[in-house]
Amino acid sequence: MRLADAGDTGGAYALFAQLGNYRDAASQAERLIEQDVLLPCRAAEKGDTVTFGRYEQDNNPGNGPEPIDWIVLDKVDGKLLLLSSACLAGKAYNAESFAPVTWETCSLRAWLGGEFFDSAFSEREREAVASVVNRNDDHSTVGTPGGKDTEDRVFLLSESDAVIYLNNDYDQDTIGRAMASDYAVANGLQTDEDGLCSWWLRSPGMYEYIAQFVDQQGKPYPNGGSTDIDYLFGVRPALWVDLDTADEGAAAQ
Repeated sequence: MRLADAGDTGGAYALFAQLGNYRDAASQAERLIEQDVLLPCRAAEKGDTVTFGRYEQDNNPGNGPEPIDWIVLDKVDGKLLLLSSACLAGKAYNAESFAPVTWETCSLRAWLGGEFFDSAFSEREREAVASVVNRNDDHSTVGTPGGKDTEDRVFLLSESDAVIYLNNDYDQDTIGRAMASDYAVANGLQTDEDGLCSWWLRSPGMYEYIAQFVDQQGKPYPNGGSTDIDYLFGVRPALWVDLDTADEGAAAQ
């Protein structure tokens, strides 16, 4: 509390977070985040886990949406690349069966950039999410078209991202393996006996109606799966947050 009163909100938040559910530590941490929505992210480094935004995860809507945990995949020029720790939903990559599709035109991109983005983040949080131009390369082996580059705020990782961030057994185990939220399971997402699920990448698979995914063991599967399947593949949103975003609460400190 003394740190917070002295203006060291980062130090205060770190201590409150370490205290977990001890006394009112969690509510004090939330109070600081209300002043600066990027506070959990500001001191984060590659490999850390941070919270940002809220989404229903415990399948108990009565207690409200839960904070979303994100893995920091990268830190570049004051921006963090975040990947949700859990699969937050089970959805088809594209609603239309056996239709040629790319990331630009798929229904999952529309959901992530629309309903999910609007519901998971407050106005101030949305302002902190950077709009980026994503390359959508063709399949690296068979050349299935990846489509046009897209401008996204929330997106899925690509085949090339998987090569970078899931390139060895350790990364596949610690980053690639993903639990499904209780909410996602209750809405039909299938898991293995350990609660792990496969999850979509945005890159094309062997054919134009197939998209790549990461399997339950965290290994990228470039051959892909049919884009209309909604019960086998989870959704792990990714986004960049801009740590230089001006925050009204932070500016008032």
